[in-house]
Order: sequence, then C-alpha cells, then structure tokens
Amino acid sequence: MSGLNLFPANFPAGPEIFIASMILLLMLLDAFIPAFNSGSSSFSGSSSSPNFNKKTGIYWLSQLTLIIAFILTLSQWHGLLERSGFSHALIIFNQQFVLDPLACLLKLALYLLAFLSFCYGRAYNNQSKIPVAEYHLLGLLSLLGGMVLISAHSLLTLYLGLELMSLPLYALIAIARRRQEGSEAAMKYFVMGAIASGLLLYGMSLIYGMAGSINLNIISNLNLNTPDLNIGVLITGLVLVLIGMVFKLGIVPFHMWAPDVYEGSPISVTTFLSTVPKIAIFGMICRLVLQGFSHWSPVWDQVFIILGVLSVFIGNLIALTQTNIKRLLAYSTIANMGFVLISLGMGVGEGAGNLGAQSALLYLLIYLLTTAGAFGVLLLMSKGGLELQTIQDFKGLNKRNSWISFIFTLLLLSMAGIPPLLGFDAKLFIIFHLINLNHEYLAVFLLIMSVAASFYYLKIIKAMYFEEPSESASPIIKSAVSFFSILSLNSLLVLILGIFPSGLFWLVSQIF
Repeated sequence: MSGLNLFPANFPAGPEIFIASMILLLMLLDAFIPAFNSGSSSFSGSSSSPNFNKKTGIYWLSQLTLIIAFILTLSQWHGLLERSGFSHALIIFNQQFVLDPLACLLKLALYLLAFLSFCYGRAYNNQSKIPVAEYHLLGLLSLLGGMVLISAHSLLTLYLGLELMSLPLYALIAIARRRQEGSEAAMKYFVMGAIASGLLLYGMSLIYGMAGSINLNIISNLNLNTPDLNIGVLITGLVLVLIGMVFKLGIVPFHMWAPDVYEGSPISVTTFLSTVPKIAIFGMICRLVLQGFSHWSPVWDQVFIILGVLSVFIGNLIALTQTNIKRLLAYSTIANMGFVLISLGMGVGEGAGNLGAQSALLYLLIYLLTTAGAFGVLLLMSKGGLELQTIQDFKGLNKRNSWISFIFTLLLLSMAGIPPLLGFDAKLFIIFHLINLNHEYLAVFLLIMSVAASFYYLKIIKAMYFEEPSESASPIIKSAVSFFSILSLNSLLVLILGIFPSGLFWLVSQIF
C-alpha cells in the first residue's frame, strides 16, 4: 500500500475523474459498437445471444467502474490516515473541493449501495425491457453528482453536485416509457425538485451577499456582530437552504413527493433512489451544518429535532394505514430519516462533541444497507414487469421459498429494531445518547414510535408465514447465483454485524 500513499496529494479528485471517463466510454460503446447497439429483448441466459452480450457488457463495465472507484477511494483514505490520522483533509481547486475521511467513507457507501442496486435490478430490468445502457449511465451520472456533493467545500460546488445528482434521477424515474405512472411521478418530482433547487440557490445567494464568499470556511468564520451584517437576510438565506435540503431528504413537511415517486418508479429505480441520494444529501448537510454554519448550531439543533419528530410521527402514522408495499416503504423511509435528523440535532451545541453526527451516520448506513436488501427481495419476486403491489402478494411466501422469506424477515425485523439485528444497535445508540443528554422525553417518544413501526413490518411477516398463498401470487424470478448470494450476504450481514457491532461503531466514531 505504500506505493499508493502519494495518490491523495497528487490526485484527490481521481475517483470522480475516473467515473466521468467511464461514463463517456460507456456512451461511446453504446452508440458506436454494434454488439452494444442491438435491440432489447427478453432476458436470455445464452451467452451467444447479441442482446445478452449488450446487456451483460454494460452491466459488468458499470460494476467494474464501481469496484475500481472503491479501490481508488480506499487508497486515498489509507494515504490520509498515514498523513495525520482521521483528521487530515486536502482542499483543492481553489478551495472548492475537499478530500477528508468523511468524504471517503460516504463515497465508499455510495459505491456499495450503487453496486447492490445494479446487481439487484439486473434481472428485473431485462424482464421489464428497461433500457440497460440508459439505466446504468444515468445511475453513474447521479452517483458522480453525489460524490461531488460529498466533497463540496463551497456553496457553488454544493449546488453543482446536487443538480448533477438530481437531474439523472428525473430521467431514471420515467425510464420505463410505457409506465404512465412513472412519467407522472417523474414530472411531479421534477417540478417540486426544481422549486426546491430554486429556493436553495436563492438562499445561497443571500448567504453569499452577507458573507462575501462562497467558501464554507470563510462563512464559518463570519462575525455575526459586524455592524453591516443584516441578520434578517442571513436567516432568510439559511431557512431557504434548509428547505432545499430537507426536501431532497424527504423530510416532513416536504415529503409529499416520496410516496408517489416510490410507487410510480420501476422497482430497480426505486432501489437506487431510496439509497444512493440519501448518503449524498447527508454529506451535504454535514458540510453546511457542521462546517459552514457551525456557529448557528443551537438553532440547527432545535430545527432538526422538530422536523425529525414530525417525520417520525407522521411517517409511522401514515405507514400504518398503507397496503401498497412501495408506499409503505416510502413512509418508513420518511420516519427513519426523522431518526437521522433527531440524531444530528442532539448535543451539537451542548458540549457533547459530534456524538450526534456519529449516531446519525451510523443509523443512516445501517438503515440504507437494510433498505437495499429489502428492495432486492421485491425485485426477486417481480416478474416480467408485474411488480408486487400489496402486502397480500406476500401471502404464503414461506411455503413457496422459505429462504427468501427468512432473509426478508431478518431485514424487516432489523428495520423494526428487534435484537440482535443491526437496526436494534442503531436505535439503541440514539436512545442512549438522548438519555445521556437528559432528553428522556425524546427517548420515550422514539421507543413508542419504534413499537408502532413494528406493527406494519409484522403485517408483512404475518402474511408470509401465517397465510395461504393466493392464486395470483407472483412467481419468483430464477435469478443468477451471484444475485442470490449477494442478497443472502446482504441480509446475513444485518444479523452478523448486529451481534458484533463494535468495529462499525469504532469506524464511525473516528470520522467526526
């Protein structure tokens, strides 16, 4: 590894440049090489089929891109650790781009979640005749935007990264051209996302006007007692930036798009949408709140806790009434993002260091790993474009395939926070921290909400184990061994890391 130690100093944006180059290469291959330009057809297992060659080639090149980017980022992290431990950061491009351990960890999570999304969605995309090249190219473009967002060191870079991540998502949602609900969801997300982006950009312009700089370090050193500083304008800018951030994260009261978009998108797109952007938006919040506007931490604390409580309460309350499985998971995501916001709002202004940010990052990583596995099960059970629609579609799954029902049960129980699964450790960490900060009322509230959330997860488990299969039950796709193995490993990790969580806890504790 010593030969890689110079890599971070000489090439901090290496993974971004590499992924951008691979996106251009994939575009050229799809456009000009005949073997990659054949028409779409149903999935075939024959290696002699040109259609199979096209789909397989693009899929494996996309996955290889993620694997190489993972190795490059890991080598960057190794070089940073050898320089000065977990606290070192490299800032380049005229103070616009930063490489630090937080950026490295979040990018590694991005690669892993994108890898799982591509892997789980492969058979479904082939069955549903979703354009393979466009799906992976748009996914990689959105991933690239997320990487820029995570490493942003100025308001300009934050906005560019956010738009580069968001714009491909609009196209991804509508990628199944024959799905009317997908086009409607994409249009709704585009219009509301454009409004949120406009508010975010206007808020950034107000902050720039007051601070005189877009650099986050300069903004963080802003003297609030300066006579010429208009606090009202600055607060207005902060509020508009906050609205833009919480919209992208799907937080109450800016959550209206999430259930419709989750339901209208193809499941392979929903898998990507529910995991990868969440990591990038978390990185954006950390850059703005913990770095750019750290002197406003008491205000951020209160706002995050209020929005988090609303999201946990409303998300779980509406999820209890849902029968559509994707809408249920959408409201579950809203509730769990509330946990993340409450964690971010804990103790930043009370001398507790960054333990709140640590617990938020830990919870987010655990929840998204579990969510990826849950959507993987849905993809496994969706055939020929006929997706699972309701909880009733899970009736008797244990009698049809006991292993799939077992791993899905592990994932659902982890989301509910049942020991000894990993989700229990994440929620326990947050609740203990709340108690240590004398926020017992919040701890009790989250315990009650966790019990309420268990009810709608247990409804699915009940249908799998205690009800007879319906005549219209969707058959399970005969997937590749690699898909089934990765899905099984994804689910078993939730159990194994839940029993032995110390390594993950230590890693997160070193970031902040």
